[in-house]
Amino acid sequence: MAAIRFCWGTFHAASRGLIPNADRQDDTESKTQGRLEAVIIDDNLKVIPQIVRQACEWGVKVSFSSYAALKTGNSDHVVSRDRMQRLEDLVEELKDLKRRLKNIVSSTYYLDHVHDYFRSGGVEDCRAGQKFVQVTPDGYLKACPEMPVTQRYTEYKRWRHRQECTSCWYGCRGESQVPLTIGRIRELLL
Repeated sequence: MAAIRFCWGTFHAASRGLIPNADRQDDTESKTQGRLEAVIIDDNLKVIPQIVRQACEWGVKVSFSSYAALKTGNSDHVVSRDRMQRLEDLVEELKDLKRRLKNIVSSTYYLDHVHDYFRSGGVEDCRAGQKFVQVTPDGYLKACPEMPVTQRYTEYKRWRHRQECTSCWYGCRGESQVPLTIGRIRELLL
């Protein structure tokens, strides 16, 4: 995956084989059978809406995460300060597409905080280990995908302390922090 991560055209080339029956038109309403996970990076701000529209044509949902340099140490793809207005415009466009196409599963709350994350370089109040945990393929637990293994799932003990980390705004983290409001319930039901 890392070898093709930033190759333009990869999405379109790979998509031909990834989405079953993507070219088949169906008489029924769009029945989503999959989900695209897209990462918002400096390089792809202008193509994100195209990805949403293409996913809608395929009948699949889309969710987003914000790029963080945690895995690679490479901050080249963090949205730059001079592109903050473009990012704000993108978030507004995504919220509009979410209302109209109904195939974006990322919450409005999550989308509203994308700009804050890139502008300030972090979001406070991480709940990793309290509201979500990651289970590794071999059965170990991590408070977050970016943190070290702490225990086996058979020995689970709830994390009692808050994380001090502000370094990401991944979907797993952001969505776990969405307050339960009437607006959020409406989003989940639609």
